[in-house]
Amino acid sequence: MSKKLQAIALIVFYLFLFWFAYQVILKLTGHSPTVETILMTAMAMLISFLLVATLKLGEFMGETRAFMKNTKESFALMKSDFSSLKSDFASLKSEFGQMKSDILLLKSDSAVMKGNMSLMKSDISFMKVNLVNLSKKS
Repeated sequence: MSKKLQAIALIVFYLFLFWFAYQVILKLTGHSPTVETILMTAMAMLISFLLVATLKLGEFMGETRAFMKNTKESFALMKSDFSSLKSDFASLKSEFGQMKSDILLLKSDSAVMKGNMSLMKSDISFMKVNLVNLSKKS
């Protein structure tokens, strides 16, 4: 309804504008309209312009309120999304911490295994030396 009312008010404004221009042309060419008639037409044109402007401003304010309401709701949704992301990042951080400790444990196990391997190599070389010595004695 507001759009129809705006259209009607705009048509009335253009009619008064046309009528005002017509009366000014008549006055300039020396025909009948008086100054008071021209001023009344100008006042009617001004009033119709103010009506159009008021209707457009009212529509703009309504759209602004609707936008603010929608924006407020979407900010609330964004806030909940960010809080869920925060908790997800916290859980990922703890999982990465666990993975880091597992990797460090594997690293230390591999170092121990390397140490055991070197001990086993030295034991094997010791056994070879003993075997060689035993074979020489016999």
